[in-house]
Amino acid sequence: MQLSEALQFEALRRAQVVAGGGSLSRAVRWVHVVDLPDPAAWVRPGMLLLTTGYAWPRAEAAQRALARALAEREIAAVGLAVPQFFEHFPAAMRAEAERAGLPLIEIPWEVPFAQIAEELLQALVVDQYHQIERAEANHRALTRAAVEAESLQDLASALGTLLTRAVTIEDAEGRLLAAHRDPALEDELRRSTVEQGRTPPEYEAALERTGLARVIATSHGPLRIPAMPELGATGRVVCPIMLKRELVGRTWIIEGARPLSEIDLRAAEQAALIAALHILHQRELEMREARLGYAFLDSLLAGDFALTPQASERALLLGYDPAGSYHAARAEFLDELLGPLRQARHGAELLASLTAYARHGFRLARAAKSLYIHPKTLAYRLQRVAALTGLSLADPGTRFRLQLAAQMLALGE
Repeated sequence: MQLSEALQFEALRRAQVVAGGGSLSRAVRWVHVVDLPDPAAWVRPGMLLLTTGYAWPRAEAAQRALARALAEREIAAVGLAVPQFFEHFPAAMRAEAERAGLPLIEIPWEVPFAQIAEELLQALVVDQYHQIERAEANHRALTRAAVEAESLQDLASALGTLLTRAVTIEDAEGRLLAAHRDPALEDELRRSTVEQGRTPPEYEAALERTGLARVIATSHGPLRIPAMPELGATGRVVCPIMLKRELVGRTWIIEGARPLSEIDLRAAEQAALIAALHILHQRELEMREARLGYAFLDSLLAGDFALTPQASERALLLGYDPAGSYHAARAEFLDELLGPLRQARHGAELLASLTAYARHGFRLARAAKSLYIHPKTLAYRLQRVAALTGLSLADPGTRFRLQLAAQMLALGE
């Protein structure tokens, strides 16, 4: 709980914050009583330290050193019972704690420390139980989504509903794959992303310029991305979608002024893993269909199609007429699909880039490596291809046609 919440409990209602009042959002994770000369050795981060001050030093320099040592241990606050051994917190300690942002709380002597500990620890245990329940509910919901979801859109909706946040799932090039929308939670950048079907280039450039793009591409967990008001972007969390060491997508969650909890971040990380498995499954399906299609295509184009009952049935399912001739149709198909590239400036370069992209299963990094160019160079060329041809390179049907075209070109025109 936050320290400000702890101060609302009955045992602390009469307590007075005398220093560090700007740090009441600190998390209280435990309550402990320490009345030793050197309490700093016995405390832990997030602890509310209760003390009578019996063994505290009386010299100002030592009191300042004590306040600094406690602040360095990142405790939640110091609660001093007054007035007995100290009428109030010493002025030296108050000054040092104020500089360090360490809350100091004066507690009436008659309030038992046991009452404070009982009330706060009971609440912390109950809260922990609720957190565990919520984590299990998130896990069940996302597991159900992994089993039942038919698309990334189903997954984005499940995650967005769980977190009550606006969520998008994009591929590695920033193209929008799915979105869970909530106009009340969206910022200007998110609205532009949905309208354009991809992350705006200005934001991608900002991620590159700040080095965040590289961090995202090499991370295996959720990352907080600071707000960029000049681009209309509030704070958000991104979860890289990784297949082995390859970045295949990103899940973006608008965080805004209300930070995601640790449980929320774990749910987002689980959703990214499910998205990776979904993308892997789709890739395998595409490769399987492509291999089956290529086998028939090779035989049809080469003119050595074996007219067995099984082969005929498969050919018809794929849309081929086993008795037909495909030599003329092949040229017409290639011209319709790739004609704009052949007529464009640097058309041969664009065509080679597109066919390499198709041959390597539409994996940007692998295709770029085969062409000995940077992935960003290939991404730029593919943007030009899309602009010239009007093709949606993310569309499964278009991808299948491109794979067929690449295979035809490999067989020779």
